Amino acid sequence: MRKDAPNLVYVALATIVLSVVAIPLAAAIAVYPSGESFPTIQEAIDASAEGSTILIPEGSYRESLFVDKQMTIISYGFISFSPLDPEQSAVSITADGIALVDFHIAHASVGVRVAGSSFRMESCLIDDVEMGIEITAVEGDGVSLYECSFTPKGIGSSWRGAGDW
Repeated sequence: MRKDAPNLVYVALATIVLSVVAIPLAAAIAVYPSGESFPTIQEAIDASAEGSTILIPEGSYRESLFVDKQMTIISYGFISFSPLDPEQSAVSITADGIALVDFHIAHASVGVRVAGSSFRMESCLIDDVEMGIEITAVEGDGVSLYECSFTPKGIGSSWRGAGDW
């Protein structure tokens, strides 16, 4: 065997590993409030493909989100999120298979309005809202909440429509 053959094996293995690791990362989109890439969460949602993951850095965000395609939205670090107009929903979901992870939603009429067939929320806090979660027309997998806290100023949650939640 030639002396440089082991190096070729390492290069080939590194190429395979990098290509496998790059596949899931290719679907991730990051939000950069400083203006790089996507300065708002909604712009990242609009630009993303079905099944994408949106990564949101620590900070405060003032915008309403409309999610109409399957995706996962994850914050890293503490984020505080509220709509520009407190009479609106902070997050409106009309697609199936949405996941919100590590969100603090406040100062909205409705924290999260769900009209899709499956929705998952993990490690979230919804406070100072008239209604924590409004669920309408849910079928399929339903709604899953894990480690979420609600401290509303109104009625807490409203459940309307079909489905098991």
